[in-house]
Formats: sequence, C-alpha cells, structure tokens
Amino acid sequence: MSIAHLAPQPLWQHFQALCDRPRPSKHEQLVVDYLRDVAVQYGLTFLQDEIGNVVLKKPATMGMQKARTIAMQCHIDMVPQKRNDVAHDFFKDPILPVADGDIVRAQGTTLGADNGIGVAAMLAVMQSNDIAHGPLEALFTVDEEAGMSGAKGLDSQILDAEILFNLDSEDEGELYVGCAGGVDVTIDCPISTLPTYGEVSSLELHLSGLRGGHSGIDIHLGRGNANIMLSALLLELRARYDIGVAHFHGGTLRNAIPRDARAIIVVHSRLIEAVQRYAESFLEMQKIAFEATEPSLALAINPCPLAPRCYDPSQLDDLLKSLLATPNGVLERHPQHQDIIQTSSNLAIVKSVDGGVQVQCLVRSADNPAKYLAGRDIAAMFDDLSPAVIVDGAYSGWRPNMDSPVLATMKALYARDHGREPAVKVIHAGLECGILGGIYPHMDMISFGPTIRCAHSPDEYVEIASVARFWDYLCAALTEVASQA
Repeated sequence: MSIAHLAPQPLWQHFQALCDRPRPSKHEQLVVDYLRDVAVQYGLTFLQDEIGNVVLKKPATMGMQKARTIAMQCHIDMVPQKRNDVAHDFFKDPILPVADGDIVRAQGTTLGADNGIGVAAMLAVMQSNDIAHGPLEALFTVDEEAGMSGAKGLDSQILDAEILFNLDSEDEGELYVGCAGGVDVTIDCPISTLPTYGEVSSLELHLSGLRGGHSGIDIHLGRGNANIMLSALLLELRARYDIGVAHFHGGTLRNAIPRDARAIIVVHSRLIEAVQRYAESFLEMQKIAFEATEPSLALAINPCPLAPRCYDPSQLDDLLKSLLATPNGVLERHPQHQDIIQTSSNLAIVKSVDGGVQVQCLVRSADNPAKYLAGRDIAAMFDDLSPAVIVDGAYSGWRPNMDSPVLATMKALYARDHGREPAVKVIHAGLECGILGGIYPHMDMISFGPTIRCAHSPDEYVEIASVARFWDYLCAALTEVASQA
C-alpha cells in the first residue's frame, strides 16, 4: 500500500522524495539537490559547508522574533542492506516503501527511516506556515553512517542556534541526553597462500538468514554474528577433515551486525559428503543455540570452480582462533547503572584481500578511555599473525546534563500532552550530538524521534502512529522551548 495517504502528509511526502533518491553514505548529492530545491521553493536560506553539510535557515514567525534560535539536526545518508534474494542497486534504485498495517517498511531492503523520517520532519517544519517558532535552522549532515565525517567537519560558524534538537533516536516517548562514542579498529593480517594439489574440489559455504541489526541499539539482544559462526565452522572442518580455505567474506558495514558470510573451501573429493553432513549438523546446533533470536538461519553448500591456492594452514588456524577469541557484543555495563551498556564491540567485517585477510571492528563506549582499551584488546588477539593495526575514526560520546533547561521543558511538555513523563535515557548508539557539542559547546541538546525498529537491516520499519505523535511533539516543542528558554 502506498504511503501517500499517511498523515502528516507533508512529512510523508518528503520521506517519499527521499526514498526516490539513492543516498548511501558518501553518495548524498541527489538529496542535497532536493534540499536546495526545497529552499528555493519556500524562500529559505541555503548554506553548504566545505565537507558537504547543508543548513537551511528560516526567520521567526510573527511575535517570536526575540526567541532563541533552535537548530534541528539529522543525517541524510542511510545504511544500504538487502535480503540476498532481492536485486537492488543502492546507488541507482529507489527504496520502495509500503504501508503494511500499522508500520511502513521497504520491499526487501533497509527503509532509511533512520534518519529519513527525521529529515522529512525537518523539511515539513521548514515549509510550514502554521507553527509558531523562533528563528529556525535545519542542519543536514552527511556521511553519518560511515564514520560521522560530516559532523566532524562541520563549519564552526555556520550555526547561530543555542539549542539543538537531534531527531535521530528511535523510541517515541523517550528523550535521549547522552550517547556512546566509538572507534574503528582495522586489522590487516598477512597470510601466505599455497597451491592446491591432488584429488580435491571446492565448495562455497554461505551462512545467511541472520537478523543482523544496529551494532549499538541491538548489540545486547543475543543475535548471531555471521563472522563468528562461519569461523567456528571452518575451524571444526579443518580439525576433522583438513580442509583448505581459499576465501572468506563476511559482513558489509562497520555499524551493522553481520547477517551473512561466505567462504570457499578446498576438500579432498572423497570427503565432500562427510564435510556436507558435518556442516549441516553444525547448522542444526546453531539453530538450537540461537532458537530465540535467529529463526531464519540457513547454510548453503554448493560446488564451485576449484580454487588454485589456499591459505597457509598454520596461519589460517591462528586467524580462525583469533576471530573466535575477538571480544564481541556487550563488553561492559555501566558500574552504577547495569541497564546501561558501557562498552561493546562489533566484529563487523572479515574479508580476503591481497596478501591476507582484513578484519574490521567498531568499538562503542560511553567511557572515552575504555573504547581505546577495548581496541587494544581486540588487536592483541591477532598478535601471532604480526598484523598491521589501525585505530581511527574516533568520535566523542555525549555527556548527559540532567540539569538542562531544555530537558525540563521537554519533560513537562510531554507530561502535559500524554499524562506521563517521558523516559530519559542514554543511548549506546552513536549520535552526532557528542561531536556537535565539541564544535558548539554552548548548545543545550536533546534527542528524540519516532519508533523505528531493526535499523541497519532489511527488516527495518517505522511505526506510523508514532510518527504522528513525534510530529505533534516536535511542533509543540519548537513553540514551547523557544518561548521559555
């Protein structure tokens, strides 16, 4: 069913326009062009900094000219993930959103509600003529999902606002006042190869069907990691049948829990059936272990052209053991608040490259030193392979300010309209607020949004009713906060 009939219509119309325009990280130009067109159509000021971030500015409505300036902020890129049975080119093809009962989802791909609904809401506000507000700024950052380079490179003079609404959280009825920081750990492991020989054949193992998800929001849910599962299977097959491994590729994005992984193995021809039987029994054991979280786990085993070379067996064993020992998932909870994740790691990507295998992890932590300590511990797992390790892409967390005047106003506003106070939380995902607060330290910031589930996976959806409530809350907040701040 089309989303054109959904309310509030301006918001959903802008969201459809975003879906029509491919926007993976670092490829946001079509959306930038759209923002420019909206600015021209509604008489808004359009600014763009050197790194590509866009700011739209709108003057205050009548009687609100002396109110403090509020900036709304979202990122315009999205995570490109699809089901294996779906043919979709994220650089050319539009996202196909459908209203399915009380949710909107896409057809076999990520929806891009993260952060497209927030972007659409900002544009609907900027075009409106019936919302009372002070001077408004709408900041659209680029490249959030691939490293937050847009926020990191934001022009320090482009904004005038003293208050910032980040619209990138995913639980309607909750206010976020802090977030984790993060750092990327890339490990290049040199591994030699040897020629294959004898009566051997190659098989491709394809582990798929895992739920994946956001490596911050979903990291505590006990979902399977395809890289870890496939490493365990390969190590077992090596111990039992002395297989060779010619290729490994699992995961696609640093901030998505890996949903599938592939390996090409070399097997003595007389052992093919035994290898297949053991692989199938391994799958059944994994299905039992992950019965509650991975109902669609699958393993395909197919013949493929013979690989001419395989990894050196001793180095390969060291690699597989290192992968299995790599810290992954929740590493530490907050010492005073056990419901808050302090530090986590996502073993995101393992891939064959020239000269060896590359491993990529994303470490998140609310404690800045802890993320570097975890990165060091991950790198230490690969010491026997003499790896080249790069720790970079660090971004700051956002420290909570429970005495924030904006927080007090937002809590009172929500309680007035809903009969209860909103939950106030710190999120383990990486919001751009920590980075933006470093550039604009005077800003009072808060984050809120509609209810989005399964972000960074093809199961992503947004709850329709929550979008309407989020919209009403945003509009009321623009008036209330500007009036009282």
